[in-house]
Amino acid sequence: MTVGSTHDDAQTASAPRLSVLAARLDTAVGVDRRRTTAAYQSGFAVAVVVVAALVFAFDRDLFVSGTFVAGLVLAAVASATAFSPWLPDTTLGLALVAGADFVVVALLSFAPGLQYSVLEVLVLFPSLWLAFERLWPGVAAAVLATLAVVVVPDVVDGAALDLSFWLHTFVLPFIVGAVAGVAALLTEYRYRQEELLEQERARLTQTLRSSQTTSLLLETVLNTIDTGVLVVDAEGGVLITNRRQQELMELARPQTPDGTWAVYDSDRTTLVPPERMPSALAREGEMVTAAFLWFGHERSTQRALLATSQAIFDGAGEVWGAVVANTDITDLVSAMQVKDDFVSTVSHELRTPLTSIIGYLELIEEGHEDGEYDLPDEVHGQIEVVARNASRLLALVSDLLTTAQHASGTLALRMTAGRLDEITQQSVDGVADRARARGVALRVDVRPTPEQLLDRARITQVLDNLFSNALKYTPRGGTVEIDVTAHSDHTSLRVRDTGIGMSESDVRSLFAKFFRAESARRAAIPGVGLGLVICKAIVEGHGGTIVVDSSLGQGSTFEVRLPLTAPPQAGPSQAG
Repeated sequence: MTVGSTHDDAQTASAPRLSVLAARLDTAVGVDRRRTTAAYQSGFAVAVVVVAALVFAFDRDLFVSGTFVAGLVLAAVASATAFSPWLPDTTLGLALVAGADFVVVALLSFAPGLQYSVLEVLVLFPSLWLAFERLWPGVAAAVLATLAVVVVPDVVDGAALDLSFWLHTFVLPFIVGAVAGVAALLTEYRYRQEELLEQERARLTQTLRSSQTTSLLLETVLNTIDTGVLVVDAEGGVLITNRRQQELMELARPQTPDGTWAVYDSDRTTLVPPERMPSALAREGEMVTAAFLWFGHERSTQRALLATSQAIFDGAGEVWGAVVANTDITDLVSAMQVKDDFVSTVSHELRTPLTSIIGYLELIEEGHEDGEYDLPDEVHGQIEVVARNASRLLALVSDLLTTAQHASGTLALRMTAGRLDEITQQSVDGVADRARARGVALRVDVRPTPEQLLDRARITQVLDNLFSNALKYTPRGGTVEIDVTAHSDHTSLRVRDTGIGMSESDVRSLFAKFFRAESARRAAIPGVGLGLVICKAIVEGHGGTIVVDSSLGQGSTFEVRLPLTAPPQAGPSQAG
């Protein structure tokens, strides 16, 4: 199965870009906890280095003071620990480094001359670290540690408990708590987003797997069936084809510069234009059911197909595309052709001896009537039975031969000038006695019609079949109406009866060979199921149409329309 390419505008949208610093930090840190710890400690270590450089530059005595040196040494140890690979990835490891940082801030800010300086702000580094890593317990630990950094040096130094002390004690822990709290909130939000993203990723992964499974299942099913399947978009672009459809398309692929596909109508000679292709009709909203087509350039390799197509609609009710199913019926068509050839051959072979049998039976009957010899009544009756059944068999053989000729396109029509009203009246006169004998009322309204080209014998055959059926399927006491009317471009014959009628499903199959309506079979009315097939073949051979309207239990109406102009390639001398 092949699937056409699709374009998603979302794929063209630019991904969010990271700043250079963020990109380098992401590359350096990633998700490794040890590298993350090193990144947290880096800011604090840089700040301490800057402080040490400033103190060294401006106050050498302070730089060498015991408290300041202790702070620098502890800062160096804490930073080395943070950067070392053996730091445990546990709460204890975090507490060791962060606690050391708080002690460093306390030592540096307690050095002589630095009390109440801005160095205490350095507690924000470990405080943010604790908030990021341990959320609200980390915030609480950061506030308590900051409080210790602020209060312990003051208590040790014996500071007075005045307003300055309490402001100093309260402000910095409050600021640290607020900043660390915001950091904890942001971290919680990030974790929630990561959790949602992970859930969405899992859902999308499952959806992708299901989609891939469904796609593989669809591909397997489509490639297993022997029916060609084609899906196109609203513009006719191919979206999906299965293996069988690809084989069929390869047979019909254009071989000329004009790009014409070798798709022929049922006659195997008329190319189907692009706008009449089943997929094109479906995209215009017209559903195609069992269209008979031939695929292929050479008759020896052509395949007979029944094409069915239907439009595909999107959620807004607009035509999104179309799906076409092409069923290969080449073997069935070949078998039907063999059957038709066999029927035609057998009909020809049976017709000659049957004609001879009937001829000899007529000679015997004439000899008996002329008194040339006498026949016992019993023998005479048996000869009549033989003659009657031979005539029925000859009629059946003639019907089979006619249907075979129609199927092969060799049905002979000898077109001459004639009038439908005259032919109808002659046929009506022939069935009048039968109608009276069956107790069926015959109502005839034959209006004058102009001359037109037609095969008198074949049209008479159509009329006899229609009249015979109307009488056969109408019970005693019923009515058969026969109307003939001339129109501007055609003449029409309408035969209406009040007989047993047919169901809607039977009407749809009425012109199929050997088909008999269920109502006729239940009533045990004899018949073969070829009469209407022959009528349709003859009428269509004249370029006309035959239609039927029937209701079960209420009767049927057949209407034949014959054009006043000659059908294509027909003329007075046509002889099939």
